[in-house]
Amino acid sequence: MALLVIAAATVLVYSNTFDAPFHFDDFPNIVENARLRNLVDMWPPSGGRYLGYLSFSLNYQLAGLRVFGFHATNLLIHLCNGALVFWLTSLTLRTPSVQAMEASPLIRRYLPLTAALLFALHPVQTQAVTFIVQRFTSLATLFYLLSVALFVRARLQPPRGPSPRGRVGLPVLRRHRRGGGSDEHEGDRLHAAARRGRVRASVLRFPEAPRVAGTPGPGRRCSSSSG
Repeated sequence: MALLVIAAATVLVYSNTFDAPFHFDDFPNIVENARLRNLVDMWPPSGGRYLGYLSFSLNYQLAGLRVFGFHATNLLIHLCNGALVFWLTSLTLRTPSVQAMEASPLIRRYLPLTAALLFALHPVQTQAVTFIVQRFTSLATLFYLLSVALFVRARLQPPRGPSPRGRVGLPVLRRHRRGGGSDEHEGDRLHAAARRGRVRASVLRFPEAPRVAGTPGPGRRCSSSSG
């Protein structure tokens, strides 16, 4: 229901922008860009802002240079960003630090919707939505919000045990068989110790680099010569 409210409000606010013509940087990047005329020219991926140019090319293949399709795509991306803000706010309210604040149920229920509406309807977003070439900005925001939301969601997942195939994460943690033990048992013990942060630095010691003749060894100081 909340997502429907966000979508309806956003479409209503931007409903008078679907016939806005091309302006300024739209011409060199879209109207006069011959590469967008053929999808074959968009492969292989190359250059900066590839996904943005690819989306412009897809718009051109569907409806030529009619601006309605370009504006509709910009609005769709903006709607996705609003939904991501809603999701990210909902995830943030589930984090331990926020839950410890004991916010009221009213805030927990309506804060994600309020944040998403503020993001989607704020006038500062007008250029990114109505200025067609500024789709680059909206796409960057899309992937940024998606990355942060997925990271928070992953951190909120309950901890899982080590994978049977990856019990020994680093080859440096392997040791030779000692006594009656085996590499597998020793690796399991080291892996468990690593998870508790108790692996000594000596286990992860790297080989020393060759020392240049005449340079002091570890723990020695250069003595100044008097002349």
